[in-house]
Amino acid sequence: MPGRFSDSLKREDYLKDKEVRAFLDWAKSLVTGELRLDHRWTDGHGHSEEFGTLLDGYHSYEWGGMSYTKTVEHLGKLSRRMRDAGVENEPRAFHTAAVEVLKWGRASPDNVQRLESLGEEALPLLRLNARLLDPAKADLFRVWAVHPMNSGFSKIYSLMLESFPIYDSRVACALGSLVRWFCHEEGHPAVPKLLDFGMPPNRGGQKKKDRAVPGFAKIGYGGTSVHAESNVMAAWVLGELSKHGEFGKLRDQRQFALQSAMFMVGYEPLATPKLTASSR
Repeated sequence: MPGRFSDSLKREDYLKDKEVRAFLDWAKSLVTGELRLDHRWTDGHGHSEEFGTLLDGYHSYEWGGMSYTKTVEHLGKLSRRMRDAGVENEPRAFHTAAVEVLKWGRASPDNVQRLESLGEEALPLLRLNARLLDPAKADLFRVWAVHPMNSGFSKIYSLMLESFPIYDSRVACALGSLVRWFCHEEGHPAVPKLLDFGMPPNRGGQKKKDRAVPGFAKIGYGGTSVHAESNVMAAWVLGELSKHGEFGKLRDQRQFALQSAMFMVGYEPLATPKLTASSR
């Protein structure tokens, strides 16, 4: 079914929106470290992380036993394999690399099975979807048609496209928490529509951890149009925010570095007052 947007909305107009602009101006201080997070979480195994700033999240990034540097190297190889397979029109090579991406991300077995069922059709279908999701050209009015689209497939699209972040429950949790913090400080009783980032369900090992931030749209387990819209919105917002501070000095890696910081911070929501749901 169609998504939340009834009119065309592309990057330039999205970033000109009054509320989006206000959030970007406010969040800049978090990216530069002038405004502190002072956020701490402890997982079910007793492991704790503490982040004074977003930059701390970037420096402490770890996933699957790999540091940030090793992760960039690993994903770079997978990205080249998928892109080369697309250029050379080799659907089997693309399919194999895409499955490896899902396994790296510890995606749901359902996603692996979905990709397996697509077989050689995965390349043309996901290539079509990637064109719709491309942040440079995407239109929020049209991305609702992207399917499959969820946290697992977001990882695949992120390696097919430039400046397209992985959008999973942890990145969404961190981004939503910052928007909620902004709304509280600015006196907004509800989340503005263009900052209403959908909250994907947690598919990680600890399935009972609730990362949904109150006041935001929830995304179902199957993935919906809200995920595609939120992923594109996150690409635009993180792309702008990553230009600042130490992140901005990382050049081609700046957005992935900020996304990685969000991933580390977003194990659970930041403590801020509750908001009512926006009208949708």
